[in-house]
Amino acid sequence: AVINDTRSPSILRKAAFQLPFFLLAGMVEVNSAMAATETLELISPWQVERHAESCALSAAFGNQRNPLVLHFERFEPYHDFQLLMVGKQLKRLVPPTKLSIAYGSTGKVQTTASYRQARNADGTPAILVPVAGLPHDGESTQAVAAGEAAVDHLTLTIGQKRQVIVNTGSLGEPFAAFTTCTDQLVSSWGYEPGHKQSLSRRLSPLSNPSSWLRPADYPGAALFSRAQGMVNFRLDVDAAGTPLRCKVQRSFGDEFDSTTCSRLMERARFRPALNAAGQPVASYYVNRAYFLIP
Repeated sequence: AVINDTRSPSILRKAAFQLPFFLLAGMVEVNSAMAATETLELISPWQVERHAESCALSAAFGNQRNPLVLHFERFEPYHDFQLLMVGKQLKRLVPPTKLSIAYGSTGKVQTTASYRQARNADGTPAILVPVAGLPHDGESTQAVAAGEAAVDHLTLTIGQKRQVIVNTGSLGEPFAAFTTCTDQLVSSWGYEPGHKQSLSRRLSPLSNPSSWLRPADYPGAALFSRAQGMVNFRLDVDAAGTPLRCKVQRSFGDEFDSTTCSRLMERARFRPALNAAGQPVASYYVNRAYFLIP
């Protein structure tokens, strides 16, 4: 079942949504004393939530006392998502090693070299995968839906010794609700559903987005405390290619929000989007900024 409601089931509230999350330095490695394989079953309904700037799809697995929560989040209508995994099952993970995720039985494995350790406000361990996606053959709506329906479990491989199998059930229905949510999300921003797909040319940055934030922009207090973070943001851009406003979609480290938006509004400029008739039109740009200390 999929619940479309602003209220999360209590098990999801307890396990996953006591924001903020704090990013930690380093990657993860499993303690060799842990069991080689663990299988977790679905113990809650799938929950879809629409926020002002994102849509989230979540469910809990394992047991009521110590659930593992999968929290998928999208910031616009697109196949990819951000994945946050939260649970005490992750507490023995220490830096550093490789994390791989296999979606279903397709044999296609995503090795996530850029994932981060995190912790919830109450100390619950978490792993954040900034960019992930389900396998599908082709870009058509039918091909993507078929790929989602074919996935009924996730296999997490941490290092070479440990596997966690998460039996999700078919993701067809939950991800269909997820997609409906992101279509509604774009409408709430004032754009038509399928806005980007209708363009003959999408927004393109006039400079490398990596130049919009510079080492000198790192907030002093955060640098002193060695705090790290990530900010998902959206820019509304006018028909001339100039940002009109900046919205923080998800923040892992509130101290970085104002720095991100102020610098982007100052430095980001775009080649304008064109509608089907070739006329410049307003559009939006979504990306993420990382604040990391080597």
